[in-house]
Amino acid sequence: MEKAGGERHIDDLFFYCLTASFLAAGFVLSLGFVGAFSRNRYKPAAHKAWVRDSIPEIVLRTGWIFGTVPLILKFGRWGFGAAAAIYIAVMIINLPKAGAVFLARDKRLLGMQTVLLLTVAVLGILMKNSRNFYSMVYAIVSLSTPYIVMLANTINRPYENAVRKKEQTAAKRVLDSLPDLKVAVILCDCDTGYVTGILESLIGAFYRVLALTGCSSTDSITAAISERLSPDHQILLFGMPMRETGEWKKVCHMVRPDYSVIFLSDAETSDAKTREEFETAMRELADAMPPEGIIFYQADAEPTKSLRKTGDWIGFGMKNGDYITGEISVLGSGTKFTLRGTEFHTELIGKRCLTGIAAALAVALTLNILPQEMVEPVRRLKSKPGRLQLRKSGDNLIIDDRCGAKPEEALEALAEFHGFRLLVTPGIALTETKRDRENFRFGMQAAGIFDHVILYGGAQTLFVYNGLIAAGFSGEKIVTVKTRNEALIRAEGIDTHGKMRIILEENGLPD
Repeated sequence: MEKAGGERHIDDLFFYCLTASFLAAGFVLSLGFVGAFSRNRYKPAAHKAWVRDSIPEIVLRTGWIFGTVPLILKFGRWGFGAAAAIYIAVMIINLPKAGAVFLARDKRLLGMQTVLLLTVAVLGILMKNSRNFYSMVYAIVSLSTPYIVMLANTINRPYENAVRKKEQTAAKRVLDSLPDLKVAVILCDCDTGYVTGILESLIGAFYRVLALTGCSSTDSITAAISERLSPDHQILLFGMPMRETGEWKKVCHMVRPDYSVIFLSDAETSDAKTREEFETAMRELADAMPPEGIIFYQADAEPTKSLRKTGDWIGFGMKNGDYITGEISVLGSGTKFTLRGTEFHTELIGKRCLTGIAAALAVALTLNILPQEMVEPVRRLKSKPGRLQLRKSGDNLIIDDRCGAKPEEALEALAEFHGFRLLVTPGIALTETKRDRENFRFGMQAAGIFDHVILYGGAQTLFVYNGLIAAGFSGEKIVTVKTRNEALIRAEGIDTHGKMRIILEENGLPD
């Protein structure tokens, strides 16, 4: 029986709501996957490998869309409404973090993906007799967003090649017009943005600095320079992850850096591939530096100190080098240290932070800034939320490392504090193939540092527990609860025998 006009209008309304929610969710998903494609240097092969390694997380964040198909087939218009609610939920879960940066190429990719999404939506609206079919198409398209970004890139490629040539010409023209501009490039094996941020904060107190973050290739650096560098800037500062051989050579040919900073956060890494990649990138950068350039290297760490050459190589570190952070003392308010006879105080803690500050001070003093002038900028440095962040809670000292990437750094930082040490953790969030091994290793490392351990959350805590026991930690000093709030309450109730309670929250998982 044919539906009455009013019912058809209601059906139309429900389908329009579904289409609108599909477009909204698709756009938000596109934001995330365009960002990932950018971090993968706009290379389809690298992006495919990333998608393959990230499938569990992608399914967790978008897999609900599978549920829209049976809902629509079984419940008709009400299924359309329920499916729309699922798309809205997926959109909310995948909203990008505040401060996400999109270069012009990323915006063009987003534009093309939006055109593709709109094309599917228009077809769905026009084909009134095939709405169940198009609702399934909506689901397939949404779940294929990681690959649609590559389709958009293929469509855009001829235009991008023309833009690349134009940006290279524009970047060279801008750089040539600023003969007094100082350029510093950063190579490190950790979060390049972290080291760049410290340098920007300290040097930016005296110079107008343009710090480029989120650049993952020569093309993205070229685009950022042509778009953002202005005559007001005195220093251009950027880092780039270790990538394909030849990238640093192209970068140095383009910008002719005055300074390069080589930073190795984890000298004891057991990952042979990472160490080899770092050594290759470091040699390439050193060889590509102009003859008059200065290389700042981490003098504490192999392989950097073993590859030092004659010429303008300036070392920084906590034990070795031309700029050393000495007389270090860790307090409840942060860290005190001396460098070149001047005392500094910062709320940052941990080896990586102090080494990063030493690198920034080495560059700053080479720029003829006096050590005494750097005392206040160092004091103003702030911890990133959840990254070895110190905070007081009553008589307790909490080290919040819930967003930390390397638990070893947190354990090393905690070892400098004196008191009753408690670990509160759900374990480390990693891909399944690495999770069990790394959580067991984490437990073994923690055993020699903590007086008490409180575990909460999922199955990975079993491997932390097993690591603690294997290293000789007493099972009576391990508590397992369900939630973070329960863990913190239990931590408050443990007798510290008069010692100051120091709680490390080490958590790579969401609350």
